[in-house]
Amino acid sequence: MMIIAYMRVSSETQTLDQQRKAINEYASAHNLTIDRFIEDFGISAYRKTFEAREGLLEILELAEQDVVSDLILFESSRLSRRYGESVSLIERLTMKGVKIHSIVDNGIINQN
Repeated sequence: MMIIAYMRVSSETQTLDQQRKAINEYASAHNLTIDRFIEDFGISAYRKTFEAREGLLEILELAEQDVVSDLILFESSRLSRRYGESVSLIERLTMKGVKIHSIVDNGIINQN
């Protein structure tokens, strides 16, 4: 099973450095080994649906294959800035057994 880190920035003036650093620190503090970093660069999660983000689509495909145990995000808004879409994505990943960790939101956001 894989542990994936997902990072997204919506404009070319933003960088992924802060997210990557925080994710690595979180993983280290929780004894998690990240197998793969997946990024979406320059795509707004407010203006575009998740279908426009290749990285997120790849994560969903891997989850459907039952090969992802954990997904680490800098914050839950990296999934989506649309409430309904966010809930749908979290439910979809949860149904496949993926634990979603959000650093800003203080830990696993989809625990029962």
